[in-house]
Amino acid sequence: MRLKNSFLCLLIVVVMALVLGKTTVQAETVDQRPVMLVYDSKNIANHGDLNLDRCQRLLASLGLPVETIPLSHYQANTLKDGQYQGVITMVNWGQSRNRNQAFERDRTDFKGIKLHIGPGLQADERQGLGGTFKTLVHQQLSGHQGRAVQPLSTDQLLLVNVKHAANALSVGWLTSQNHPGTTYSFGVKVANNGFLPELSSDGLAITLAGQLITKLFKVPTRLQSPLLTITGITPYTKSRDLSRLIKQLSSRGTPFALSITSVDRNTDLKAFHRYTEVLRLAEKAGGLIFLRPPIETGTQRLNEKKLRSVFQTELTSLGADRVIPAGISAPGYWNRSERRQKAVLSRASHVILLPNQSQRLEELPVEPEPAVTNSHRFKAGLIGIPLASLDTVAYRSKIKFVQPTALLVKMPESRTKVDQLVQHLQDSKLQWFNPVRNHLKTTVKVGSVLYGYHSGQYFLNHEPITDLDASREAGSRNDDRITQTSWLNRVIRWQSRMLLWLLSFLGLILAILLLIGWRVYQRKFMRSDVKRGGINHFK
Repeated sequence: MRLKNSFLCLLIVVVMALVLGKTTVQAETVDQRPVMLVYDSKNIANHGDLNLDRCQRLLASLGLPVETIPLSHYQANTLKDGQYQGVITMVNWGQSRNRNQAFERDRTDFKGIKLHIGPGLQADERQGLGGTFKTLVHQQLSGHQGRAVQPLSTDQLLLVNVKHAANALSVGWLTSQNHPGTTYSFGVKVANNGFLPELSSDGLAITLAGQLITKLFKVPTRLQSPLLTITGITPYTKSRDLSRLIKQLSSRGTPFALSITSVDRNTDLKAFHRYTEVLRLAEKAGGLIFLRPPIETGTQRLNEKKLRSVFQTELTSLGADRVIPAGISAPGYWNRSERRQKAVLSRASHVILLPNQSQRLEELPVEPEPAVTNSHRFKAGLIGIPLASLDTVAYRSKIKFVQPTALLVKMPESRTKVDQLVQHLQDSKLQWFNPVRNHLKTTVKVGSVLYGYHSGQYFLNHEPITDLDASREAGSRNDDRITQTSWLNRVIRWQSRMLLWLLSFLGLILAILLLIGWRVYQRKFMRSDVKRGGINHFK
């Protein structure tokens, strides 16, 4: 009897373990379906295009694939086929009267996750969110995340949640200088419905938006430190200033990354090897290298094959000098271009998505984006946020980053500005992401070559690189040979030119002598012959 009871208990335990294990696996499964992002207008005059780009990069950093559609291009019943896990309505232009009845009907019937960003809440959205909303006019507001506080830079009308539903979850809050003591919820989540008043360039607003989206879409995240990233580094950057910045960051124990550009030509010149020598100094100091793809200029754009070829050449040239990129950094619009995704971005496991450049209203884009775009999903995408967007935050060290973030700082242009930047970073009190302590593991694949990084160790085709300076001696010998060859070529060219000038000079003298001889011959012989011939004739 006891044996039977023991067997039954054991059977129950096994069944419960299997059920719980299956439930855990299902809970940990991430929804692979894309999120539909519908926006009313880019509103370039008020930089609404940058807000849209910011939202797309934030979603990509959270591992959410995004399909972006203008409101006017939405087709009826698109949301009804179950292909989307959620829909985000982004209103960039509050004064716009753009409506799409088909979209509003489908959104009402949609059973997935719904998020509204900006003003213009429709009746179906208000019903899902509940509570009371109010439009604030000309009020100086501050956003709060715990002890971290930042004044909002927006000067437009702001729709806020005055009184939320009983089952609502608030993320952050707002306070007004006009009405001290009055608070409003910043982000609101009610079941599968969410609301954000805006997604501006303020650093704290971006982190609060990321916090709400992770809760709404059930994205598994954890608090993590931002990656300090120095941008704008090119082969023309002053080596002394870059070396000084690297050494000062290293001496203070500040982990960092460099977003660099390279070239696919003249990589055998001494100037290129001096550039890679400074980049190796960064690697030895614990810094990471993120390669920015080729900058396309002019009206012509590289096709996918040519773009892949140029990028592979740049990577190979850097790798030959033991500069091993840990990932790629690129503007947000690169992740909405299919040819750029296939040729470059898909080659790396880690990508920093940099902000787009602001576009002027009268300026036409050289290469307009298609109406419907799809954002690539990375193993790890980082949203790039300018460090300056956090300058007005009080208690910066208390900011909670739930999305992978790279805080961007432009490379200083002088020695004095390098010192000022290092001091500013020290005063910020921010805890920076340390790739060694956090056991960062990245890969970049180009052709048959696989570059890797893991906790401070670099790899080439899974084999560890033991000495980053291994190519320096060979490179120096190559430089010497190139210098000697160049000097010999110059001597040969100089001798050839001198010989050519000498032969030309001698030829000119010979021609003059021939001309003088011909004239002498004419005077002495031809005239005398004529005279003799004339005397014989008259005889």
